[in-house]
Amino acid sequence: KLRTPTAMAVTLKMNTVFKSAADRMRKKDLKEKIVVGEGITSIGDFAFALCVNAKAVDLPDSLTYIGAYAFEGCTGLTIIAPTGSYAEYYAKRKKSIKFVAKEK
Repeated sequence: KLRTPTAMAVTLKMNTVFKSAADRMRKKDLKEKIVVGEGITSIGDFAFALCVNAKAVDLPDSLTYIGAYAFEGCTGLTIIAPTGSYAEYYAKRKKSIKFVAKEK
C-alpha cells in the first residue's frame, strides 16, 4: 500500500529524487505547497507534472533551468521566487502560472 504525505507542504532538498514508479505515482498526492531548497539548480522534465493539489511552489534563486512540462497539469499554480530569478522569467513565459516575488 502506498503512503502519501499528510503535511500541507513538502520540502525538497538537493538530493530529493523521485526514484521509482511508486514515488512518481505519489506526486499527485503532494499537498498544497512545494518548497525547492536553495542550491538546486535545475528541475527536470515532468518533475512536478500532475501534482494537481499543488497551489504554490517556492523556488530558490539558485535555479537556472526548469524542464519541459515540469508543472504540466498544475492548474492555478503560483511560483514564489526572488525578483530577477530564472523562476520569475519562467513564470512570466507561462501565461497559466502566476508569479509572486520574495526577498532574496
